[in-house]
Amino acid sequence: AAACGRIHPIGSGPMVWYQMFEYAVGHWMQKATEHVLGCVLCSPGCFSLFRGSALMDDNVMKMYTIMPTEPSHYLQYDQGEDRWLCTLLLQQGYRVDYAAAADAWTYAPEGFNEFFNQRRRWMP
Repeated sequence: AAACGRIHPIGSGPMVWYQMFEYAVGHWMQKATEHVLGCVLCSPGCFSLFRGSALMDDNVMKMYTIMPTEPSHYLQYDQGEDRWLCTLLLQQGYRVDYAAAADAWTYAPEGFNEFFNQRRRWMP
C-alpha cells in the first residue's frame, strides 16, 4: 500500500552534514532492516508513494481524518502524520515497503533554528 525510497539531504554546512550522517544511519539502514524483516513502520512524508485504494479504505481514512478532542489525540494525530498514516495502513493488513534503488534529494535545514523547528514538529 505504500513505499518509500532513499532520501538525500542537500545543502551546506555542519547542520546539513549532520543530517546526511543521520539519514544514512537512521533512515537508510533502519528502513532496509525493517524491509528485510518484512515490516517498514513509517514511510516518510518527503518521499513516499501510497496506493490510492488503500488510502481510501474506510478504516484508514475515517481514522486519519478524525479531529483531535483530547490532549493525547494531539500527540497521536498531529505529530508525525506520516507515521500515523502508516500505522493505520499496517493495522488494516496493508504492506509498507522500502525501495533502496529509488532516490530523492531534499533541501535540509542549514541553520540551527530551522533545524530545531523541524525537529520540534516531529517530536511526540
